[in-house]
Amino acid sequence: MVHRTAALEGAHGIGFGRRSTVRAPGAIGFFRELPDDTDARVHSNRAAELIVSGDAELALEHLRAALRAEPTEAVHHNRLGMALKHLGRHPEASLAFDAALEREPQLASALYNKACLAAVGGRLSDALELLDGAFPAHPTLFTELAMLDPDLARLRNQPAFKALLSGSARKLDRFDS
Repeated sequence: MVHRTAALEGAHGIGFGRRSTVRAPGAIGFFRELPDDTDARVHSNRAAELIVSGDAELALEHLRAALRAEPTEAVHHNRLGMALKHLGRHPEASLAFDAALEREPQLASALYNKACLAAVGGRLSDALELLDGAFPAHPTLFTELAMLDPDLARLRNQPAFKALLSGSARKLDRFDS
């Protein structure tokens, strides 16, 4: 997944251990120590930053705290899926994306992230179907991401993928005129 998707949404809660603080060595400001009662959005947003910076393990700690506070929030589940995917824990990541989509079936970033996971796993038709669901929400963003995302490399020569991208471009042209 392209790291820009980290800013979009979140993932699935597993193994919640209680901690009084989450320590982020080298983190700045109030992210150095976060009490468990810190706002769930703060934890989730910090996790997105950590995923982008390559610290998916610490991101999991923040997402567990976010999900303890808001267990039904789809964004947190989607971000958990992203962290798990970055750690190579694909089956758990898939469950996290499913949890996000159970809570918010049209969550475009979860559809996109699950499509990336499907493409990496060689399930190209599943990936295309999921991308078809994600693109209408943010056609410009997802078209750009899909062209660059290494997870979708297997799809780029597929006629259905090209048609999906050109269909998004046509929709954009209609709205631009």
